[in-house]
Amino acid sequence: MPKFTFRERREIGEQFIQFLKDSGRQAVSSRVVLRTIYNEEFRNRDNERRPNFSSVLFTLRQSGRAVVSEDIVQFGSVQRKVKFANQYWRPGNDARDQTPLGPGSGTGPSPRRPRAKDRAEFISKKNGVDIVSQHDLPNGRIRFPVSPNEAKTITILVKNGGTHDVTLCTFRTLRKSRELTFVVSQPPPLRLLSGASCEISVCCLTHFYGYFATPVLLEFTSEQTELFTIGRFVSAVANSKLAEQLGPSAPYRPYEASLRKPQLVTTENGILPDDSEQYELEQEIPLDKYQYPAYLKDMVSYLQEGHAPNYGSRAMFAKHRNDLKATLEFNNYSEKFKLLLHLEEIQMEVDIRRYDMENVCMEADRQNRNLLVLKVPGVAENRPSVLRGDHLFVTLADNREQSPVLRYQGYVHAVELEKVKLGFSPKLRSLFIDNMKFDVTFTFNRLPLRVQHRAVVLAQERQLQHLLFPSFCYRESLLSAGQRL
Repeated sequence: MPKFTFRERREIGEQFIQFLKDSGRQAVSSRVVLRTIYNEEFRNRDNERRPNFSSVLFTLRQSGRAVVSEDIVQFGSVQRKVKFANQYWRPGNDARDQTPLGPGSGTGPSPRRPRAKDRAEFISKKNGVDIVSQHDLPNGRIRFPVSPNEAKTITILVKNGGTHDVTLCTFRTLRKSRELTFVVSQPPPLRLLSGASCEISVCCLTHFYGYFATPVLLEFTSEQTELFTIGRFVSAVANSKLAEQLGPSAPYRPYEASLRKPQLVTTENGILPDDSEQYELEQEIPLDKYQYPAYLKDMVSYLQEGHAPNYGSRAMFAKHRNDLKATLEFNNYSEKFKLLLHLEEIQMEVDIRRYDMENVCMEADRQNRNLLVLKVPGVAENRPSVLRGDHLFVTLADNREQSPVLRYQGYVHAVELEKVKLGFSPKLRSLFIDNMKFDVTFTFNRLPLRVQHRAVVLAQERQLQHLLFPSFCYRESLLSAGQRL
């Protein structure tokens, strides 16, 4: 029997799905019945030899065209719930008051106050006293531009907008800076009547390009209130012309907030490059998928939100935590590295999101009208890394709020400097018009992770403890007689 490629089996599977629709049996979901229909009515029709039912069903399942659950088969686009678990994100103050994970954990030190609240308290206006300048920025920052070898002076005003008199007790810098000097119009203690103000002159003189900053603290008191403080973060920036040209074109926008919202998606598969499935080499050692278990991402989400895992997963959570803390040895080598690789993949799903783009346009390829061209800034520097055969997803910008969201998978056919040529399904190409807006979601190639997983498994199966943890060897092979890597 001739061997069929992945693409050929997928096309035959799509023909079988269309055959079921044409014969009015698209509602059939029994695996046994579908196998009978395939073997008796479809497989040998037109005197054309086709692969067996199991291989076709496996291909449809791998390509996202079918869902198999025991004896039930469902054809069509698969809806998946996409969620992300950022392991580097830390819970806010509302998540710090949750129930501790185990007994005795509540006897430790009290949780530290969040820095955001400390900063807000540090820079806030108090008792009507405020500190302003012409170079104010959000979060209590005062920043002004300077040039090397040219002294520049700005003025900071301390205003008493309250109904009572206050006294400026002290003014001090919290960090030494040779470039910045501060002069108060009248040395403290200085009494400020209601509605009065005083000036603080800030002078910067530097011989170099750079960023020069220091926090300042002002202490006040009055007859009606106790001692209170107000702070500011004063900085001067000396940029060269090259630094100004290479500066950001838009303000930084954090991406973590939108990632923590699960999204229900339906995928329309794209078109692979012509030679992507023509593999002539046989795999001597099978390479599995090595997908991470779904509960592992849930555990990461528990930590991210500051919640304790539920009772059913508490034991598994404790086991994984002990595996990570345990000293590496050959007995736990496999389990520990499997867990580390799974956690790394979960974080990679989050890190790749920083390259996603919104409201971007594509254009039709002039050489091949079946391809669309997307401009990806930074792809020439592998930011993100996009190679031929990889894929990404695009969704219509106008449909991003729908549920489920229809996303189109595009396979990379070529990479040219900052342009990527993509192969999408005919459904998207029929809808495409110039200046249509898309949201782009990038992915990463799992092949290196799969190869690492296989190496971990083979190290355990072939008992390579003497190679991974050598004790002592003098001109002798670490491998046994007849053993090979």
